[in-house]
Amino acid sequence: MVRTVVVLVVSLFGLAACGGEDPTADPTPIQAPSSSVSSPNASESESAEPEVELWQQKSRAGAKAFVDHWAAVWSEAVVTGELDEFRSISHPKCFVCNSYLDDAEKVYGDGGHVESEPWRVLRKWYDHRQPLESPRVTADMITPRTVVIWNAEGKREVIPQERTRYTAALRWSASGWRMFELEYIA
Repeated sequence: MVRTVVVLVVSLFGLAACGGEDPTADPTPIQAPSSSVSSPNASESESAEPEVELWQQKSRAGAKAFVDHWAAVWSEAVVTGELDEFRSISHPKCFVCNSYLDDAEKVYGDGGHVESEPWRVLRKWYDHRQPLESPRVTADMITPRTVVIWNAEGKREVIPQERTRYTAALRWSASGWRMFELEYIA
């Protein structure tokens, strides 16, 4: 029981992933100059589909990229206290997600804050035995040293850096990927 609480606290205040653009993403094509100059009319601009990020795609690569995105959103949420985006990409039945949200709401509600660098993702792999609609992605990460100021009085906790492994169970829905379950492995 004590290990579970420690794991949740360590997980709560370090979760993030390396950001930046996906180096495997296709670059924006350069259009050749045209002899006639035309500007798009309103209907052409409105009908253009927005560019979809890799983490928004229903694919194995999209699922792996979503784990990075989810971790980055959590990392931002935990250091700012802005939890809406994290809530929107976490399934309502995700026990760990809800625990993270409850703890973050308590810290910020009591006048505290969190100081943390992002987690570094060392490697990820996809469990090919799972269906595409509900895959599992395992990730090895380095969790940074994290300082939690629990309340306005300054109650402080320091969580040391650690190497961790998680398995993320995802679900695809009409709104895209959502974290369904996050399991601490080691």
